[in-house]
Order: sequence, then structure tokens, then C-alpha cells
Amino acid sequence: MTKHGKDLQWLVVTVVAVSILVFFSVTGFEFLNYDDHLILYKNPAVLQFDLDTILTKQMAGDFIPLTLTTFALENYFFGLNPHVFHITNILIHILNCVVVIFILYRLSNRDYLVTFLGSMAYTVCPLHVESVAWITERKDVLYGFFFLAALLSYLKYLDGKTNYYILSLIFLTLSLLSKSMAVTFPVILFLIDYLRNRTFKFVEKIPFFLLAVLMGLIQLNIQTRARVNPKPFDLFLALENISKSLTFYVSKFIWPTKLAAYYDAAIVKFSVVDVSLTILFLAMAIFIALKSDLFVKRSIVFGIALFLICIAPVLHGIPYGNGFIYADRYFYIPGLGLIFAFATTLSSHFKNDHHFSAKNILRGSIPVFLILTFISYGRVQVWANSEVLWQDVLENYPDTVFAFNNLGGYYLDKEKYDLAVETFEKSIIKNPNQTIYVNLGLSYLHLNRITESIEAYKKAVAMDPPSDQAYFGLGNALFLSGDKKSALMAFQECVRVKPNNADAYYNMGLIYQEWNDLALAKTYYEKTLSLNPKDPGAIQNLGVIKKLE
Repeated sequence: MTKHGKDLQWLVVTVVAVSILVFFSVTGFEFLNYDDHLILYKNPAVLQFDLDTILTKQMAGDFIPLTLTTFALENYFFGLNPHVFHITNILIHILNCVVVIFILYRLSNRDYLVTFLGSMAYTVCPLHVESVAWITERKDVLYGFFFLAALLSYLKYLDGKTNYYILSLIFLTLSLLSKSMAVTFPVILFLIDYLRNRTFKFVEKIPFFLLAVLMGLIQLNIQTRARVNPKPFDLFLALENISKSLTFYVSKFIWPTKLAAYYDAAIVKFSVVDVSLTILFLAMAIFIALKSDLFVKRSIVFGIALFLICIAPVLHGIPYGNGFIYADRYFYIPGLGLIFAFATTLSSHFKNDHHFSAKNILRGSIPVFLILTFISYGRVQVWANSEVLWQDVLENYPDTVFAFNNLGGYYLDKEKYDLAVETFEKSIIKNPNQTIYVNLGLSYLHLNRITESIEAYKKAVAMDPPSDQAYFGLGNALFLSGDKKSALMAFQECVRVKPNNADAYYNMGLIYQEWNDLALAKTYYEKTLSLNPKDPGAIQNLGVIKKLE
């Protein structure tokens, strides 16, 4: 047992208890209409445990085969029970918080004060809530676990336990298969050499780089294909994205206010306070480093460099992927570097002040951690369901069209059509677009406001690119209005845009059957069944037609 063995044991107990306190309510939360449907509950690969697709195809712009496998296993044994998926996220996060304790203890040269401050800050960091409370972000906590396990194994390898080298490689492989952000891991190994004043060992790091490069190329290929109308590289835009992103993460880490599930980069503005906090943190770190011993200097540089390297893939110096400029979840592993630098800075400062003892520092930090615990607990409640989530975004950033769209979609799914109409109409005022008009048309249709539905759908079909859903919805509204001829034309346009829309073929069959053109009705019902062999309406109507022949 180390000289701080008992203290570390109590710290583990404390971290586990605090994590449970903060996140326990998540176990009763719902699925969200925020990628959960794409990744999980409407994902055929997960629902059917299709390993071929899981292991070889990208999902929602990411290659995350191990993450999807965990979802498929949970669905296989427990069904689509959101509580099970949430519990798994919480358990993995608790493991991560525990592993962080032992990583910080080794990185800090067995400094318990740095370990305590850093591990508690990591446990109650409000920016981490999104990664744990959102089922889709299993990829964060899972890649985080294997990333941290690989890092701890490598540190043990450096301490003379050579078997841990292979274990570190295995953990890195699993981390990369959970989320591609782990590609930065090999660079971190050089930072550890720097921290420990160790000669850079290039050869021992080659296997780590080979794994990272392979995954990096796979992800780059996926992201490149996912980009629509990619723009040429703009140096000034890149520098702007990087500077804004760094200001965002540092300021939110120090002063975690106006956090949200979604940040529209065009809406998020940085105040003087945000910029000042970022500059103040860097200035304080530099000042403490300059007046401290060599190891503290290296520790502060290491922590800041760890943060910068791990966050680099999502700073959007080169725009790619889904376009999120800022997101709390991006801080989950990179934040460890900032936390280590912060804890080292505070510890060094107070240790050099004779008015403070280690015990006084520990006691003085408790109110701060209690406040952060309270803030994190409050952030957790925001993820209870889609309605609360998007209302929270709109409370903090009222002009976020993406939040209006998703909130309206939630009301539509829950058959709260009046609220859906109200929400979509607000969204159109801010940013009229095709998707909103389609959803508004559907909401009107459910309320039997047929004329307004037709007008909404007509506005949708007038926009580019052509949308099969817009034409399909317009066809339905026209059909209910009694204009069967115009409805037929809309359905024909629908299948021109999307030839495999089985419902459009079925509706055309209904129209021809109503017009007593049984031959054409039969043709369209047969086409429907070729695309959807279990369509009950097509089966029944085709049977009726065959009896009349």
C-alpha cells in the first residue's frame, strides 16, 4: 500500500458516492429525439444485432463499432429499456472517475493534494453531465474509460511493469473502436516523457501511432464523405473557430453558466467575462509556473498541452462532420488536462503560502465542490426528456432554431399537435426551412386544418432540394381535401424523388381503386408489397381486387 493508501481508498469511496448522488436520477429518464433514434432505438443494426453493419459501417457520421455493440447487447438482453442504457452510462462514468484518481496520483508524483483536487473537480464538473446523461454519448464515457485505462497502463509500464505495455495497446484499440477522438493518445505519451524528464522513446510508441493513424484515416474518409458542398480552407475562419472554441471551454470550465445541449455558433456570444476568465487562468498558470520548481512547471505545461492536444480534433480548424463548433461532451477527456493544470497550480500556490496547510486547503475546497455538485445535479435534470432538454436550450439561447425544431418534433410524437403548431410557427418566423414546413403541415393535418396543411406543404415543395416527405404530405392533405387528381400528382412526384416510398405507391393504389381503375390499383398495390411485403392495407385491398377479377 502507498503512503496515501488509506486516503486514496476514502477518496475512491467519496468519488463513487458523489457520482451516484449527481447522476442517480438519470436512471428514470427517457430516450431523447437527439440522435438516440439514429444510434439506438430506430437503428436496425442495433435492434437486429447486425454485427456486419455494426463492425463495418458508419453511424450518424461516426465509426463507433464497440459502442454500438454495447447497445446491441443491452437491447438483446433487456430490450429497449432506457433505464438500462442510462445505468450502464453511469457505471462507466463512475469507473472513469475512479481511474482518474490513480492517473492523477501517478502524474503528480504521488501528490495527494493534487490528486484530491483534480479527481473531485473531474467528478463534479458540470461539463461532463452531457456525456453521462445522454444515452447516445455512451461513445464518450466508453472511449474515455479505455483511453484512461490505456493511460494508466502506460504509466504502470513506465514504473517497471512491462506487461502493461501490451495492455495499454489493447485498451487504446478498444478506445479507438468506441470513438475516434482517441487518435490523440500517442502524442500524450510524448507529453508523459516530458513530464517525467525522460528521454523521448520513439520506437516504443510506433504501435500506438499505427493504431491511431489507421483509425484517423477511417474517420477522415467518413467525415469527408459526410460533408455537403465542402468549402475551401479559410485560415482566418480556422483561427477564429480555434480561438472561440478555446475561450468557450476554458471559460465554461471556470464559470459553468448558460450550459446547453446545443450551441448555435452564430448565436453564442462571448462576453468580457468569458475572455477575461480565459486570460486570467492562463496568466495565473504561467505566473505560478515561473516561480515554481521544475516539476511543477512541467506539470502545468503538461496539463495545458494535454488539453490542447486532446481537444484539437474538435476545434474545427478544418471544418468537417456534423458542424458542432462547441459541445460540452467534447470536454470529457480533454478536460482532464485542464483540471490537472488547475489542481497543480492551486496546490503549488497554497503550499508556498505558509498561512495554508494541506488540511486547510482540503477543507476550503469542500464548499466549492458542493457548489459544483449542486450545479451538475441541476444540469442532470435537464436531460429528463426531450421537452425539458429543448426548453432549456431556448431558455439560454432563445433564437436557436434547432431547438425549436426538435421541441416541435417532440410534441408531434407525443400527439400534442396544438403545441407542435405553436412551436413550429415560432421557428418559421426565425428561420423558414423545408423541414419545418413539412412538420407544420403534418401538425395541421392532425388537427384537421386541411387548408393550412396544404399551404405549409406547398411552401415545403417549393424549396430545394426536392423532398419526398414534402410531396407525400402534400398528397395526403390534398387527398383529404377531396382533390384526388392533385393528390395523385403529388404522390407521383414523391416516388420520382424517392422511388422506394412504399406508402406513396399505396396511396396511389387507393386513388385508382376509388376511381374504379382496378388494373392500375392492382399495379400500385403490388409495387407497395414489393417494397414492404407486410403492408396490411395493400394485402387486404389486393385481395379484394383479385376477388372482383
